[in-house]
Amino acid sequence: MFGNLIHGRKVKILAGNNGRNFQFTWLIAGNFLYSLYQWSLVALMAKTWGTVLVGQFALGLALSSPVFLFSNLSLRTVLATDVKNEHGLATFFRLRFLLSLLALLFVSTLSIFAGAGSGGILIIILVALLKFVESFSDLSFGALQQTGDLRVVGVSMGAKSIFSFILVFVMFRNGAPVWLVLAAILLAWLAVFLFFDFPRAKKSWWMEVEKPDGGVRKCFHFLDWRRSRKLLRLTLPLGFVSALVSLDANIPRYIVKGFQGTGELGIYAGIGFIIIAGNNLVISLCQAVIARLARYHESGQRGKYLKIVFQMVAGAFLFCGLGAVGASRFGSPLLQLVYSPEYAGRESLFAILVFGAGFGYSALILQYATTAARRYSIQILVYSISGSVTLVSCLLLTRSLGTDGAAFGRAAGWMVQFFLLLFLILRDRTSRHIPEEAS
Repeated sequence: MFGNLIHGRKVKILAGNNGRNFQFTWLIAGNFLYSLYQWSLVALMAKTWGTVLVGQFALGLALSSPVFLFSNLSLRTVLATDVKNEHGLATFFRLRFLLSLLALLFVSTLSIFAGAGSGGILIIILVALLKFVESFSDLSFGALQQTGDLRVVGVSMGAKSIFSFILVFVMFRNGAPVWLVLAAILLAWLAVFLFFDFPRAKKSWWMEVEKPDGGVRKCFHFLDWRRSRKLLRLTLPLGFVSALVSLDANIPRYIVKGFQGTGELGIYAGIGFIIIAGNNLVISLCQAVIARLARYHESGQRGKYLKIVFQMVAGAFLFCGLGAVGASRFGSPLLQLVYSPEYAGRESLFAILVFGAGFGYSALILQYATTAARRYSIQILVYSISGSVTLVSCLLLTRSLGTDGAAFGRAAGWMVQFFLLLFLILRDRTSRHIPEEAS
């Protein structure tokens, strides 16, 4: 066992490689179940209600995701990589609550002007409420990551996913309206946060401080605005980065909705949710190693840092390359089986998105590696450039190629992200140069 000083106390992290692999397995399993739940929700929507409803749900995500990702400020990642322990967990929670509340109010107001009708507005608000609750579980996971307790994260995500899937399946089978299904999911997520995530994360609010006589005493980390402002200044660039990343992902959805309509948006978004499922698994891989990457970078072990990053990138390209071949050959019957006959014949759209995801997943890995190196502000430039490329490409190509053109534009943005972040990683010289053996 080895320890790490967190908020003035030592906590156990992991027990060697076996402990690390065991914890990692729990996290992967939890993310896999979460991805399966997300995909099954969209699939059941498509089979029960058709592409228009899938499009309304996708529009709710497209409006709320950039706003909440900005308000989240990547606090989970900052908390997990706070190797110097400069901030208290309570400060993270206070800042998250205030910003998430503002995000909820903003999205609720924005939904009125989205042109989605009364039913669409209700769906958008419920999606925003789901994001609101999810943001607090997300921060709890950051606290657990910091202490190396990935098992609890995996159990939480798995339990939430299984519970939600059962609710969705039963309610859809009994003809429940979509808004009631989303409201039930919201209550399930809130229960998991209140009774499982938060009780475990809040233990980090209490610190064990050594007394002069050699004993320890527990004290509570009180909140103050000075700490909150300091944390806000540190993480604000990451908020812009997260919002730009989400905007980049949702630009094709906005354009497909404008040029092709809600039904075609449902086609694009339904296939895109398969890519999102893979994206969640990549995120789980990154979350499992980001604390280690931060330590390697901080201690100057650049070789170990780059080895992990490039192994993950190679795996992402291999996986998506094989997936693109499979999508082009078997995509049409697979989509018809999974969703509905409306998705048949869209194997070209499927293959383009899977091929582009190879660059997208790799760019995500490089973004986590850049964040572990605490290079925040430069990412704003990267995603501003890639978002501009996505916007222009989608506008030009969707006019001539339809929804396939939007997929090509998305792939172009992914490629720009990948090469710009790769350049930053290779040119990074900020880590202290300490011999590898020093660890």
